[in-house]
Amino acid sequence: MKVWERIESLRKRMREEDIDV
Repeated sequence: MKVWERIESLRKRMREEDIDV
C-alpha cells in the first residue's frame, strides 16, 4: 500500500489542473 504515491499523484493532477489548494 503506497499512500504517499497516491497523494503525490493527486498533487500532480491538481498542479496540472492549475488548482491551488
